[in-house]
Amino acid sequence: MEFKVLGPMEVVSGGRSLPLGGVKQRAVLGLLLLRANQVVATSQLLDALWPEESRPVTARKMVQNAVWGLRALLETGDGERPDGSTPPQLLTRAPGYVLRVDPERLDATRFERAVTAGRARLDAGEPAEAAVLLGGALAEWRGSALSDLAEEGMEWAELTALRQLRLDAMEDRFEAELACGRHHAVLGELTSLAEAEPLRERLCGQLMLALYRCGRQAEALSVFSGVRLALVEEYGLEPSAGLQTLQHRILRHDQTLASPAGGRAEPGGTETRASRRHPVAEAGRVRTPARIAAVASAAPGTGAAADTGPQTVPAHDFAPPEEEEPRASRPLGVAEAGAVAERRDVCVLVVCTESAADAATMESEQLDTSLHDAVTVLTESVEARSGTVVGSMGGLCAAL
Repeated sequence: MEFKVLGPMEVVSGGRSLPLGGVKQRAVLGLLLLRANQVVATSQLLDALWPEESRPVTARKMVQNAVWGLRALLETGDGERPDGSTPPQLLTRAPGYVLRVDPERLDATRFERAVTAGRARLDAGEPAEAAVLLGGALAEWRGSALSDLAEEGMEWAELTALRQLRLDAMEDRFEAELACGRHHAVLGELTSLAEAEPLRERLCGQLMLALYRCGRQAEALSVFSGVRLALVEEYGLEPSAGLQTLQHRILRHDQTLASPAGGRAEPGGTETRASRRHPVAEAGRVRTPARIAAVASAAPGTGAAADTGPQTVPAHDFAPPEEEEPRASRPLGVAEAGAVAERRDVCVLVVCTESAADAATMESEQLDTSLHDAVTVLTESVEARSGTVVGSMGGLCAAL
């Protein structure tokens, strides 16, 4: 006899679903299955089935009748176990009842065990194995847990806990799939789930990473904006430091966010079980220097920028001198044994916007507008040449 609670409740015996009776009898069975092999007090059953203010005087008798009906149901499976395992039993144990069930005959128990095994593989740095185990665990689900009883107004803490465990397992599986470089395969699922759960930062961080790896940087940044707006409006909170770090890394095209060629990759600074213990260390990857354009100054209010556009100097004119021995760049994360340092040539350019001759007579608001326009022109020109304006203050800008 198989018991299924990860979806509409179902009891299968001999390959067929058994009739489970009315709502109250199904509710008693559902709660006993959620607490399988544990004593459930009669008072807990009463609280789960009826609000105290609307509980009928015959409530206790109705629970007893439900138990009697369930015992008759369970007896239909007696004698069908060639493996010699113990059939399910509904026993009276003070102060209530206990349903004895083989854990492997209950889908919720199989799910929890598979999730535990999958997380162990994830923590051990084996994402491929973890993805298989977690995928198998999630395949136990056929919908919302006890969805038929939830439709009848049953709101139990056990159902909330199962739902949370399912979401956590889905995030663990996404982490494993991303670590295997399968961002295209999970992008659709990530998008749908993030829309349904917009405040789960780990999930949204995984979606941002998947979008970025699919070449959709703008959409990845839009996800961050949506999360931030939701958090600020609902709770007055800013996104976590991990999610903000991921946003900054996407903005600067951090090479460590690239899809792993094989093995594990940190999911972009998101808070994950593995990323806290296995920082990214890309070894032997050859990177070409970024092509950076230096932008000459443009005077606000003069119209020069609008008429002629910013003047540019080829990036190779600013190339750093050759060195006899390569330097090790800043490590990609906490140093790991065997990690190989890399060299990366970066051209840093500081641009100062000069004021026009009549700037002293301009209103402060007009001057601010002119400076903003100049910075906008500068930013567009730098980004068009694969550079990045990393900061600005007034008319002073720094670009990479």
